[in-house]
Amino acid sequence: MSPILISTRENGKVNTGFPSLGQFNGIDVLAFDSLKVYVLDASNKFQSYRNPPFNILNRETLAVTEDTAQWITITDDRPLVKQITYISGEIDKEGKIAGFCTVQSFDFAKSFKIDTTSNYFQKKNEAHLDKMANNIKILSVTHQKREENDDEPYLETIDFDYEPQNTGDFYFINPQILNEQSKNVFSATKRETDIDLGCNQLHNLGMEIKFSPTLFEVEHLPKNITLRAPDSSFFYKISYAVNKESILVTQQFEVKRAMYYKEEYPGLREFFSKMYGLMSEEIILKRKNRNHLLDILITGTIISSRLTPPC
Repeated sequence: MSPILISTRENGKVNTGFPSLGQFNGIDVLAFDSLKVYVLDASNKFQSYRNPPFNILNRETLAVTEDTAQWITITDDRPLVKQITYISGEIDKEGKIAGFCTVQSFDFAKSFKIDTTSNYFQKKNEAHLDKMANNIKILSVTHQKREENDDEPYLETIDFDYEPQNTGDFYFINPQILNEQSKNVFSATKRETDIDLGCNQLHNLGMEIKFSPTLFEVEHLPKNITLRAPDSSFFYKISYAVNKESILVTQQFEVKRAMYYKEEYPGLREFFSKMYGLMSEEIILKRKNRNHLLDILITGTIISSRLTPPC
């Protein structure tokens, strides 16, 4: 084991050319197990020892031994913010959708939700509540028991009612109704500072909306699209499918690089602008109108059969 001097994300980066003790604000420990190296922070009980502490990820730390001192960059290429969301609902004859959503959160995504006192959790929670659509009503939220050392994902189940916007017989369904990533944070035209996304990320969404083919038909499905950044650091894919009684949507968003210089912002902004444009596309269902002539024929047939005497 070896101690390392750290400067957390909130404290700022260390000037490795002219370091001083005043630039550090904590001590973590490097632990060695065969070929694996763990960075341990005993002050944070909500993060697994298998993951490096979030507050020093992609930061320079100073490993100190009795004879030497060496700069070590704490990195991890795994998608340590990982979420899998599944939404299932059914549209009734009034055009309203009742359903449920399950959200599985892994690694940092899990620890952020367990540690409800963290600034990150508060900001995420407030932002998510602020952008929740007015036509969504959350009926209940069930949380898995909060286990700090459990390696299983953290599970949330949400029951909801959703009233899609409609114009006449057309109903517009938004697949992003419960997506925490539904707001573009890179819409500004200029960027004065470098971009730190914290870590690599993976967000998967699956959605199934059931409907009665006697009441509705699919008027429009958006196109299946794959979007990739030139350096492959961002990836986005969304696809749609329909059968006789349901619509299926699958979506994947992946971040494979966490740090960007401010000079790279125009490319970042362009990618996110395209992605959120695709995410804003809606599925359109059309209510079927019964044929008036068919009604007359059916009614006439019933009347005639009643008037015809049995043989």
